[in-house]
Amino acid sequence: MGYLSYGHEFILSIVLLLVVLHFVLDLLPMLYSRVRLLFASTPVRITSGLVIIIAAFFLL
Repeated sequence: MGYLSYGHEFILSIVLLLVVLHFVLDLLPMLYSRVRLLFASTPVRITSGLVIIIAAFFLL
């Protein structure tokens, strides 16, 4: 980020770090519990297809 001063880059990096930590610490356990319940309630064949579809979506 060559067009920002060092102070702005520092503040921007702190904000990005807080957003990432919020996602990891607050949202990830909730999503993990929902996905675990979804996997436990569906058959294995459908679950593997769902994992492939989700992985392909994130790779696009």
